[in-house]
Amino acid sequence: MRNIVLQMMTTLNGRLDDPLAWMGTVVDEQYRAIDRLYAGYDTVLVGRTTYEEMVGYWPGALNDKAGGETNRVMAGRIHDYRKIVFSRTDEQAISR
Repeated sequence: MRNIVLQMMTTLNGRLDDPLAWMGTVVDEQYRAIDRLYAGYDTVLVGRTTYEEMVGYWPGALNDKAGGETNRVMAGRIHDYRKIVFSRTDEQAISR
């Protein structure tokens, strides 16, 4: 049987929306910690909006030298994962 692991960004007081509004930038040390967690995953379950945000960012990050090595490694992981997208609409998620 497979495990489902919940991973989400939140503040100590429970804010979940718009992480960049309350978090600022993610430094390389944080990316390395996140990457260690993601190393054991092969599939991600995401909502349509999150998927569209991911697909808009991660493919370009694969070769972005300014993003740092850890960011490129994470981009490779995200790119290779099987993605299951949940949505309340009948619209197809954008795939690139």
